[in-house]
Amino acid sequence: GAEGDPTVAIVSPADGDMVSGAVTVVVAAGNAQSVDLTIDGAAAGTDDEAPYQFMWDATQPGDHTLVATAHGTTQDATAMATVTVASGSGGGGGGGSNSDNPGPGDLPGCSLDAGKGGLGFAPLAMAAVAVLRRRRQRV
Repeated sequence: GAEGDPTVAIVSPADGDMVSGAVTVVVAAGNAQSVDLTIDGAAAGTDDEAPYQFMWDATQPGDHTLVATAHGTTQDATAMATVTVASGSGGGGGGGSNSDNPGPGDLPGCSLDAGKGGLGFAPLAMAAVAVLRRRRQRV
């Protein structure tokens, strides 16, 4: 019946937010068996247990479209939510020197390893939260 249809909303980041570095995408869903997240059309993960959270490394500059799809108890029952956010350069030093050829080969090796250990990830997430808080207070 219609009362069992899923509902979904992207709680964070909000539509129009500026994001950078490690971002936790938080999705709220009701009557959902699972939630899928796509970023710019590419699958970013599936979560079948609330709270629905997805880690995203938002280092690619520009606008990004996040689409959360909640799947209900029947095959054809789905709900979708979309937000568009903008990502800066990621806050690393020396951003100007790489602007001509921003390929993965230009990144220092240490930045690729930082996210693999649990400890390397926390400061990035905290820095992103601090930046977002600062921006919101200024408005």
